[in-house]
This record gives sequence, C-alpha cells and structure tokens, in this order.
Amino acid sequence: MKHYFKFFLKYLLFWMAVFAYSRVVFYIFYLAELRLQGVNLWREIFPTLFHAWKLDISAVCYLLVVPFLLCAAQMFFKKSWSAYAILGYSALLLLVYFGIVGGELGIYGEWQSKLSYKALFYLRRPDEIINSAPTGQFIVLTLLVVGSAALWTFIFRRWLLDKTLSKVKWYYAVPCILMGPFLLLAGMRGGARPIPIHQSIVYFSQKQILNDIAVNPAWNICHSVLHGAGILEKNSFVIMPQGEAKAIVAALHHVEQDTSVRALTVDKPNIVILILESWSGDMIESIGGTPGITPNFKRLEQDGLMFGQVYSGGKRSQQGLVGIFAGYPALPQITACDFPEKAKRLPTITQKLNENGYHTSFYFGGQREYGNIGAFIMFNNFARDVKEADFTGNVHRGKLGVHDEDVLAQQLEDLRKEPQPFFSAIFTLSSHSPFDQPLQNALDWSLPQMPFLNSVYYTDKCLGEYFAQARKEAWYGNTLFVLVADHGRVSHIPRDFYSFEHIHIPMLLYGEALKPEFRGQRINRLATQADLPKTLLKQLKIDATPFTWSKDILNPYTENFVYVEEQAGPGYKRPEGSFVYSFDSNSFINKDLPASDSARIFREGTAYLQVLFQEFIEL
Repeated sequence: MKHYFKFFLKYLLFWMAVFAYSRVVFYIFYLAELRLQGVNLWREIFPTLFHAWKLDISAVCYLLVVPFLLCAAQMFFKKSWSAYAILGYSALLLLVYFGIVGGELGIYGEWQSKLSYKALFYLRRPDEIINSAPTGQFIVLTLLVVGSAALWTFIFRRWLLDKTLSKVKWYYAVPCILMGPFLLLAGMRGGARPIPIHQSIVYFSQKQILNDIAVNPAWNICHSVLHGAGILEKNSFVIMPQGEAKAIVAALHHVEQDTSVRALTVDKPNIVILILESWSGDMIESIGGTPGITPNFKRLEQDGLMFGQVYSGGKRSQQGLVGIFAGYPALPQITACDFPEKAKRLPTITQKLNENGYHTSFYFGGQREYGNIGAFIMFNNFARDVKEADFTGNVHRGKLGVHDEDVLAQQLEDLRKEPQPFFSAIFTLSSHSPFDQPLQNALDWSLPQMPFLNSVYYTDKCLGEYFAQARKEAWYGNTLFVLVADHGRVSHIPRDFYSFEHIHIPMLLYGEALKPEFRGQRINRLATQADLPKTLLKQLKIDATPFTWSKDILNPYTENFVYVEEQAGPGYKRPEGSFVYSFDSNSFINKDLPASDSARIFREGTAYLQVLFQEFIEL
C-alpha cells in the first residue's frame, strides 16, 4: 500500500514543480514588462510562488481524478498495467497545460489578462491567431510548448513511472477507495470551507500582473469555461434588487432638457467615419501622448472639435465597432458579436441613415472572421461593403490583409462617384499586430513597443495624404469626418492596465460641415465610442430613441459619466472619481473615489452593468 501513497505524493510534488516552472518561464518572458511596472524581483516576484500553492493544490486534485481511478482498479489486479496508462494520460495533460501557458504568454502582452472563456472564441479561427502574432513569437512559443511538454514527460517517466503498483489486500483497498473521493473533493474546494476556493485567494499584490502570475493557468481556464458556458443563463453581476438598479440607470439616462448644441453648418452632411485600429491616447499629444507619433492628426485637431475624455468601452475591435455603430456598451467576459442572434437585434446608425436617404458603405482590408465582426457588419446593411478580396493588382499586403494607404485610396476613388448624402466608414488595419506596415521605420527612439509606434506613424502618414486628396474633391465642402479609435492598447508609456489612462482614446470631428466656432475647440465631457450614434443622430435631427445606451455628448444636460468593460466587472468614472471592480474577487482592482461620494458612484457603476447584462440576456 505504501507504493500507492508514495506515488500520489510524488504526483502532487511533480505537478507543483510543473506549475512553478511555468511561472519562472512567465517571469523570463515578461521580465521587461515586470521591470516597466516597477516590480521588485526579490520582494515581489518570488512571493507569487508561495501565494499560489492553494490554487495549485486544487488544480492537482482535479488532475488526480483519473490516476486515482486507475490506481483504484489496479489494486484488484496482480499484474501491473496502470503505470503506462497514467504516463499517457499525464503526457497528454502536460501538452494541454503548456498549450494553455503558451496561449497566455502570447496574449498577455497585449490583453494583460489570463486565457479565458472570451479568449477561446478566437481559437475558433487559429489562422487569425497565427497571422496576428509576430512570426518569431509564434515560433518561440510553439517550441516552448512542445519542448516543455517533452521535458516534463521525460522527467515523469524517469521519476514517477512506477511499475510496482499492483494488487493489495481488499481490506486496505476498500477504505482507500472510499476515502479518496472525499480527500480529492476537499482539495478541489480548497479544504473544509463553506465557500469553494476562488482565484482571489491567491491575490496578494496591488500590481495585477503578480496576481495573474499566481493564479494557476489550468484552474483559471477551466473555471472560466465552466462559468462562461452558462453565462447567459443567469446574471452574474447582480449586486442589488433589479428594480433599484433600473431606477439608478434611468436617472443616469434622464436628460433634463433635450437640447443638443448645434455644431454643424448643414442638416444633411456627408459623414465619413475613420476607425483607427488600436490608437490609444498615448499616441495623441494633446491628451497626454508623446509628441511626434501622429503629426497629421495634430494638424487636423487645429481645425477640428476634439473630445478630450473619451475612453474605450472595451479592449477588442468587435466591442469598439458595436459601440460605434450600435451605441451598445461593451460586456465583461463576452462580446455582442459572439452571439449573432442577439447582435442582429441591435439598432445601428447605418440602418437609420439608410432610412433617411443616405448612401452607405464600409471599407476594411482585413480578415472579417476575427471576433465575428463580419456578421455584425452585415447586420448594418451597408449598401456597399468593400472587403479584402475586392482588392486586386498591385496593393500593399501584410499578414492580416491590405494596408491602410490602399484602402483609404479606394474609398476616395469610390466616393468620387457616390451620390450625396453618403455615409462611409473605414476601419484601418496597419496598426494591428504584427505591425508589418510597408513604410521604413521613421521613429527610432529605443523605446518599448516601437513596431506599434511606427505602425501608428504609418497610418497617420496615410491620413495626411488622404486628407490632402479629399480636400480636392467636390463633396468635401459638405462633409463631416469622425476620427475615433476602436480601442487602445499597451504602449511605450507604463500604465496600470486597469486605469482609465490605459483606455484613453481620441475622438475628433473635422471638416467643412463643422461650424467655424467649434474648430480648434475641445470638449471634455466623459464618453465612450458608444455615445457616437446618438450624438451624430441628434446633430442630423434623426430620431435616436432606439439607442437607449448611447448619450448625446453635445447636450450639456446629459449626465457626465462613463462606463467601460473590464474582464470581470465594470469600470466607471465620474468627474469626482473612478473605480474598477471585479466580481471574481468581489473587490476593487482600482479605486479613486472621494469618501463623500464613494457609495453613490459605486452603486451607479455596478447598477449600470447589472441592468445592461440583464438586458443582453433577454435580448
């Protein structure tokens, strides 16, 4: 019997060593990021190994279920056969586990989050993942996954393969078989606690990256999938009675006087929306970014109306597009595009403009399967939808599709023949990883994220050439341009991933259709991309009633607040302060609230998400 006890102890220690090894790999892979966030190697990194043990043991107990069943059967057979079955099972587990670790290493630099249920939606299209990742990184991670799995399989074979496991007397076997499930269940739950173990038990630092390292990757992804698979069966973000939450949200949406400040010279201008891939506020000098990255955008600001406090509602392109066209806020853990049957029920500004005599078009040179944005674009019912496949001949192509200069040029050529008024949107591509834009690198500042910075510089250069040509067109004098980012991203400026500075993005109105007194001005009301549809429709004097979650930021009587999505809860900002709250850990990730208004602002932000998510469930 002692052989079995020895085997289970060694199996536990083996997996604890595997988990520690994977954390060391993370440390090495993201050493520069850790230093950028001011993490002390000795005082802060090594404690993650200590704080992680409870969740690691829970994970091992799940992994032990199959070996336990095999050993239970082996106890009644004299001939040893279970050793190689456990070896095969463990080898497969090691490959899957290091695949999870490799996935986290691949996404963490940009998403700053662990592999989750939401991230798995992208694995439905592995070609998108491969194309988005820099080739060198993809090769390194593949070798790391395969090499690590092979290394630890070898260690298992040499240290744990036990051919001595065989038949034992029944009065030893039966009690162990009966006790085993209770011990495993206790380990899975984290001991004899009334509430099962959760990720938050390993949280120990104000630096979220250290908490993420401490959370076991296998435990986290299984929990996320099991939780996410039924996420629309029950609202996970309930914090107060629904009637009370609805009353709070109704007050936030209430407008004392429906009086929008008139900013346009004409009632029915042409509208062109330029959606800028991943352009964070760090790219824009006027809102705290580094000078020299977007000089052409800076020149446009001099004659445009800049919105200085716009924040990305979510961190993915499909969330940004749903906000821009449907005025619908981003959701935690899932996106509207993941559920086409719901997304198609959302109102869109394109449908409204189609009804009001506009000629509509959409341009994107990239892969529309990414995040299922292709389906959402179809739901908009654009009269002309220009895709990557529509570009032939001598155009600049990268791993993800056609680069910005050619797509922008195609739009200008088509608009020359377009009847007015028209509504045309273009989604840029070149500032998305792997940043293989065709321009020779113009910026050489020896800073982190230089490929990204140079790709933004390239798109900005394309914008300069685009507007130089657009000003020559006959339709230009009757046109309003809207420049807005789909979301921000990690940049060269160290930011707390859960801070509002990290998701600060630009939004600019520009063109001859803008009244002269608004040119060169700036409005600092809090907003996200989801506020664009109602703001535009109010300017066009078109009914915006269906856009219940969008607000008119040119109406001084609208409530001044912004809600954004974080992975496990809401981010919420008022002029008085802001917070980010996690329903996973039931705690604040970020909090900057005055004591006098803390309770009120917290209730507003959590009520907003509660009502929004319930509506999406019922949509």
